[in-house]
Amino acid sequence: MRLRIRISPAAVAIEHIPANSRLEFHHHDPFDRIIIAQAQCEHLQLITKDEKFHKYQIPLIWE
Repeated sequence: MRLRIRISPAAVAIEHIPANSRLEFHHHDPFDRIIIAQAQCEHLQLITKDEKFHKYQIPLIWE
């Protein structure tokens, strides 16, 4: 099965900062935490192999 994926860059917006600060500390990498906060705020689905992302309430595609 082939997935059709549309990828576009996501700029950090001001509302992502407080969302980042409210995240549980399952993941300690600051760059990954902002990606998680962006995904939550913007209702995005992420592609990752990082198992720590699974602990957050975001839809994932495991590659």
